[in-house]
Amino acid sequence: MTLTQLVSGSLLLVCLVAQSAPDRAVIERSLDLRENWLPLTRNLMLEPVWTRTGDAFHYKLSVEGGFLFFRDQVYQSQTEPAFDHQLVATGLSRVTGQDYTALNLPFDRFQYADDGQSIRFYLHNIHWQCQLQVANCQDVTEQRQPSAFGVVRDLQQQAASGPVPSPDGNYQAQVSGHNLLVLDQQGRLVFQTEDGVSSNFYDPQLIRWAPDSSALALVRVQPGKARYVTRVLSAPADQLEPQVIQQLYPKPGDAVDVDQPVLVRPADKTAIDIPTTLFPSPYRIDSLAWQQGDQGVVWLSERDGWSHLYWVDSAGQQLQQLTQGNWRVRQVLAVDESSGTIWFTASGYYPGQDPYYEHLFRVGLDGSDFTTLTEGNAHHEVTLSPDYQHFILRYSRVDLPYVAELRQSHDGSLVRELARADISQLSAAGFRPPQPFVAKGRDGETDIWGLIVKPQNFDPDQAYPVIENIYAGPHDSFVPKSFWPFGFHSGGDKVIGMQAMADLGFIVVQIDGMGTANRSKAFHDVAWQDLVDSGFPDRILWHQAAAKQFPWYNIEDGMGIYGASAGGQSTVAALLFHPEFYKVGVAYAGCYDNRMDKISWNEQWLGYPIGSQYAASSVVEQAHLLQGQLLIINGEQDSNVDPASTMQLVDALIRADKDFDLLIVPGGEHSVGRSSGPIRYVQRRQFDFFLRHLKQQDTPDWNRVQ
Repeated sequence: MTLTQLVSGSLLLVCLVAQSAPDRAVIERSLDLRENWLPLTRNLMLEPVWTRTGDAFHYKLSVEGGFLFFRDQVYQSQTEPAFDHQLVATGLSRVTGQDYTALNLPFDRFQYADDGQSIRFYLHNIHWQCQLQVANCQDVTEQRQPSAFGVVRDLQQQAASGPVPSPDGNYQAQVSGHNLLVLDQQGRLVFQTEDGVSSNFYDPQLIRWAPDSSALALVRVQPGKARYVTRVLSAPADQLEPQVIQQLYPKPGDAVDVDQPVLVRPADKTAIDIPTTLFPSPYRIDSLAWQQGDQGVVWLSERDGWSHLYWVDSAGQQLQQLTQGNWRVRQVLAVDESSGTIWFTASGYYPGQDPYYEHLFRVGLDGSDFTTLTEGNAHHEVTLSPDYQHFILRYSRVDLPYVAELRQSHDGSLVRELARADISQLSAAGFRPPQPFVAKGRDGETDIWGLIVKPQNFDPDQAYPVIENIYAGPHDSFVPKSFWPFGFHSGGDKVIGMQAMADLGFIVVQIDGMGTANRSKAFHDVAWQDLVDSGFPDRILWHQAAAKQFPWYNIEDGMGIYGASAGGQSTVAALLFHPEFYKVGVAYAGCYDNRMDKISWNEQWLGYPIGSQYAASSVVEQAHLLQGQLLIINGEQDSNVDPASTMQLVDALIRADKDFDLLIVPGGEHSVGRSSGPIRYVQRRQFDFFLRHLKQQDTPDWNRVQ
């Protein structure tokens, strides 16, 4: 409502003029934006996959009406369909009950299997295999011993393990009655451990023979605390009565599995505990492997303030730095011991470029022959061939559609262009790339990077309220750097989700403040034992700088903010601790008190033992500070963050006599509103909330029959 005062003589007339509510069709157009725009790109290549030999590769490509998979050869361009798409769609539809077509297969990557007679891919937490001669797909998920967030095994579901033969076939190893047994070819007992008990047992899933069969390694496990979270599935699809679901879910402070590596030599009849001096607090070992050769290891460390590569000899004594500078190594792609070469990606190397853009480099194992293999002002995504001879480069920016090239790995030279995305139809439909914006952070020196998304019908003479899409988790950086605006999963809330929100009359932004990853160690350490900081001092300065530069960037009446998971926690923190700035928030699936959340993520960033730092980051403890408008959304079956965390926040708000809105989605998972569950409904509730409380506009009566 707006207030207009009309003065006529001594008569004061006060008229309340209602702003026109957005048309229902306008909101529905935003809800359908991803579905309508997704098919409008052409020749855009997604992540490629190499064959094991390195002489061929395949990839998913946008085409008229959807996407298809193609395969190609390295030494001669021979592009052809990777398989019969309709055959796979028929087989997958039949087994899943979903309706798939040749142009909308629901996976982005696959591997050939059975000598090219079938393909394997991952979909909805299931490994599938589809034959390529008949329409037949099946679940081929391997039943392995489950673990909870990588730290506690689920002993109630411990998978049995059969005998593991040695490479030379002379021995078989297996676990029976908590102990390791080694048998010869005739099944006679060669060696058996005697110290295995239920509280200190040998793990049958981690038996690894040496290549020469002279020894094997495995682990002896002291199990941690088996904490279970219990949830109620209120509305099961297959019955009327609710179901009770239990999940192994260790929380901060709980005892974790402690794994002791053991070396067994059958011929000597010995089992020796491997010293853990290199890792004095060992826990959950997920894999064991025998090192070939004896040159040492490549080590990634931030000891000089930046993430760099070091070489350590096999005794763990000599240390040599292989890369250095005010930039960071992001990922080691391959180590070729035969040529003494490491291929890796790094960001921040080129002055004047966005410091998050990744590039490809190589360096010798002795630190020599450092070589830059990509240079362009863009984000570079690299897939190296298994024989190390070539790589496929896909480079892009948020304003530069993907270009895919085949290059040689020794010098980065171009072999040929593979695909160049065409977005002419997408642009004709109204797409405009986000606008990068940079401002100084809290120290007055560090650049803080973000994106600004404007409405399609943007008018620079109009002032727009601003909404921030926040994710401040310290495990990564989150502002998109590549072109693909849709995310890589159905309902992915990247640029397209921000665009849908902006089209309702907002400016929507995303920022990487201090405390997020992929910059210097000092930049990252801001989050250590202080997750509630969420980079807000940097974010607020960024918004103020944008408002000073752009007249249409209106933050005078307060801002909106939304986020999920750690972003949900940050959303509530914004309303509690910065109420003069953030006025309206929508929080999804938040870990509102880190003591209630999963052990691995929270102990990693808030530390151990559990102390006052956990309470200091809890928005539940400070719920009484709420001043703005808050909508809390949570999936009833969230298996990532204990749903009780949400209900404890609700309880604290009620006890503090605070008003708020709450939406619980029965059966909804952690990704509710983003990639599972009733996405459209949940997103519409978010849209309505910001329209009513940030723009002060009435919204349609959705219950009225049309």
